[in-house]
Amino acid sequence: MIEAGGQITLGKCVNAMKLVYFADVEIRPLEGSEHYGMCVSAFVYCFIPARDAHDAEELLAERLKQDHYEVVSLESLRPFDEVEFEKPEDQGEVEELAQSASKQGSFVYGTFYCYENE
Repeated sequence: MIEAGGQITLGKCVNAMKLVYFADVEIRPLEGSEHYGMCVSAFVYCFIPARDAHDAEELLAERLKQDHYEVVSLESLRPFDEVEFEKPEDQGEVEELAQSASKQGSFVYGTFYCYENE
């Protein structure tokens, strides 16, 4: 099936070929972003369905640019199934976000942890 924008999908097989990648990113909100003027920078977890790490990094950069965020640093980028958290409650929250990204086949933001303007 060809969807709007020329994207070709093959039913549910598209997601089966992709892993969900987990990115821990420090970003700076630019004019036009949801967080512009609210904080000087933020850390955010991103969940990216992708074929490989290179694809995930490109999709991450594209989405952040589209949403008007500048990457300050990419702390980590790895398949979600390799990610472990110290607190079980943190693991549960991010697992829900990763499952959402997998089911939707699209990029998902976690909570933005902002450093506010002084």
